[in-house]
Amino acid sequence: MHRHGHRIHSKRGAEYALDRSIWLTYRIFDNMYLHVYDALEDVGVAARPEEPVGMNRSEEIVEMSNALGCKVTHDITCPDYVIVGDEVGASCH
Repeated sequence: MHRHGHRIHSKRGAEYALDRSIWLTYRIFDNMYLHVYDALEDVGVAARPEEPVGMNRSEEIVEMSNALGCKVTHDITCPDYVIVGDEVGASCH
């Protein structure tokens, strides 16, 4: 900095208030997942059943009262071609 002060400018970082309520909404995440599922369908690694179904831990179709989690809207037909990354903090799972 002392030697090249005429070329290098250092500023203190400005703090901006992030309004996360605008970009962290269910609608935005739902829209993102719809685009991902559409892309998986386009390349042929996922198929959409006629109706969303409930599944148990053994991946058997069951009534929603016995299902685990949400309804299944897509079936991954070629799991070897799908990579899912989930960054959590400093580790990637």
